[in-house]
Amino acid sequence: MKWVFIGVGGLLGIGILLYVIGLFLPQAHVASSSVLIRQPVDSVWRVIRTFDEYDTWWPEVSSVERLPDRDGQELWTLRQRTGELPMQVIESTAAERLVTRIADDNLPFGGTWTYELREQDGGTLVTVTEDGEIYNPFFRVMSKLIFGYHRTQESYLSALAQKFGEAVVVERLR
Repeated sequence: MKWVFIGVGGLLGIGILLYVIGLFLPQAHVASSSVLIRQPVDSVWRVIRTFDEYDTWWPEVSSVERLPDRDGQELWTLRQRTGELPMQVIESTAAERLVTRIADDNLPFGGTWTYELREQDGGTLVTVTEDGEIYNPFFRVMSKLIFGYHRTQESYLSALAQKFGEAVVVERLR
């Protein structure tokens, strides 16, 4: 019985330590990654902008649902194994720039993704920048030390390239 208390106490101590470390980490972060896809900008734009097909090429998304507009802007829900992620389109400039934001203030995180497309070397340079916030200190330390801020971007950009039959190396910019 003594070992059970020691084990439970140790786990509780680790949890408290992680939470305290998270209190000292900044709530906001910026992460940016890019890939060069050997396809025309318009072709890449169509795939990025067609949210209702994300579940056909991005393994992290199991389904997508279009919701009624919010404040005159498109609203989509991406269903992932980790839960639902409502995304609002706040800016869209065809074949150049797309900005989405997490449209649920009750999640432990929030922020925007900015997608920028630029013609380069006969293909399309796609850059995704996350301006994020992680409100919960425990999630903050887990993101910083275990998951990383780039993981979802890298998954997205790799899947996007695979949609075009390309294998790429995602470059972390910041």
